[in-house]
Amino acid sequence: MKRHTSQFIIFGPKGSGGLALPHIYKVQGIDKLKLFVGHLRLHDRTGQLIQIDLSYVQLLTGTSKFFLNCDYSNFLWVEPGWFTSLWDFANQSN
Repeated sequence: MKRHTSQFIIFGPKGSGGLALPHIYKVQGIDKLKLFVGHLRLHDRTGQLIQIDLSYVQLLTGTSKFFLNCDYSNFLWVEPGWFTSLWDFANQSN
């Protein structure tokens, strides 16, 4: 596709003549959530590493509430990484 193609044609509904392509940000965020939940449920090596990273980010936030339930915009000083992008996506998606 050309870069000058209307966004409505690319992302608009098929009923209105669009291609109904999902935004890549949403696709990436959903895939991250699937990976996150899947490995935590499996309790495999990656799940253990995710659990360690969860504990680390929880420590960095300095709050007693689970950080993924908090508003990301209040913790912008936490160093960016995989969990912060997942956290931001979850907050934007409600």
